[in-house]
Amino acid sequence: MKSFLQEYPNSTGARFIHLLKAELHARPEWEPHRQSYCGRILSLCIGGYHNAKDKMPTFASSSSASSRFSTSLDRLFNFYNGRDYDTYLPLLPQTDSTTVHGVRHFRDTEHAIVNLGTSKACLPLMLAAASIDPKVGIVIELGPFAGFSSKCAAYGILAAMQNITNGQEEDSPARLFSFDTFDGDVNYYALTRKGAWIKDMYPDFSKQNSSFVQLWRDTVQHVYPQAKSVVGCINTTAVNDDVIQNLSGSSKLIPQLLIVDTVKTSKLLHEHLGGLTIHAGTVLFLMDFQRSKHLVQQIYGCFRPKYLLPVYISWNNEHVAFVVTRTLSVNEPDIFQCYLELAKVNFQTTAFHTHLMKTRMEQDLMFLSGLTTNAAIHERFREGLRDKTLQAMNKALDEQDEWTWRVLSGLGDRS
Repeated sequence: MKSFLQEYPNSTGARFIHLLKAELHARPEWEPHRQSYCGRILSLCIGGYHNAKDKMPTFASSSSASSRFSTSLDRLFNFYNGRDYDTYLPLLPQTDSTTVHGVRHFRDTEHAIVNLGTSKACLPLMLAAASIDPKVGIVIELGPFAGFSSKCAAYGILAAMQNITNGQEEDSPARLFSFDTFDGDVNYYALTRKGAWIKDMYPDFSKQNSSFVQLWRDTVQHVYPQAKSVVGCINTTAVNDDVIQNLSGSSKLIPQLLIVDTVKTSKLLHEHLGGLTIHAGTVLFLMDFQRSKHLVQQIYGCFRPKYLLPVYISWNNEHVAFVVTRTLSVNEPDIFQCYLELAKVNFQTTAFHTHLMKTRMEQDLMFLSGLTTNAAIHERFREGLRDKTLQAMNKALDEQDEWTWRVLSGLGDRS
């Protein structure tokens, strides 16, 4: 990391690292406590441990004071469920909308925005978006679902822009572009199962009419009106350098944060990102990284050594953020050559390559525990978070096979 910061000190990635250190890792216990609470106390999860811990409600000391007890219970319930009006988001002016409640709920309602496990990544997404260069940076999101992750990024964009817009954000160009089909049976069932209120608010929403792009717009543009939804299938034709230039209206605006929640398999990494030039200093969020064993193999086999440095991980969840250390296209010939070389390895009899990948991955997880190579690992990282992640990723690297690498190397013939 030291060499990256020296080479790209003014990059989005460098600013993101500094914000992570300040907001998540200033003290060893902050981040393990925040992540441990994410399944239970959303105010701590989204607002940040040090921002929210002093605002945690306590019960009335006297059991006879029933009204005070009831009020304390209500506050405690709201704090736990992200209905907290008192915990403000970092980096932004303190207003009614810049609270945990503001980011967690749909517009000005009490309806929680439906998300599929993104709460833990919301604060890091916000910090990453706050790190873009406000003059030239834009955020590209692939697969935003109902807009919770988009909204987290939107708050970060507002933080980045506040020093140059003087409160006139509406005059600035769009900095957030979210690509998706915004429909489909799987999404329909997920939305109606977890957000019963959606059908009441959008009565035409049905299995036959499953587009939820208006839901996304109403969710995100309420906070950041310039946010753009791009409807359609995601591939190199729909997402490439020329398309981004046309959408942004300027060749000077470049993607500095990529949020990717569509890459469920290793092939899709090439199909969805293959049209983009990913510049050194960019932040790359892979929201499904730990879900696919082949993606873990792919990144640690051919991307991590040369192009990527991990700086954030949602322990025991899918999300991992990398800074890009060298400009690349994921469809570069040397990537496919790397796949081909690994296809020649007999992983059943040769442990050397697996050992190298595991060693690098274990060093990364140690580093991610505090963004330093010599940090004393907090016990909660070791016992409740880090070891389970280590076990899962080691298992993925143990299951490499020739067929996977040969299939991936063949993608280069079609790119």
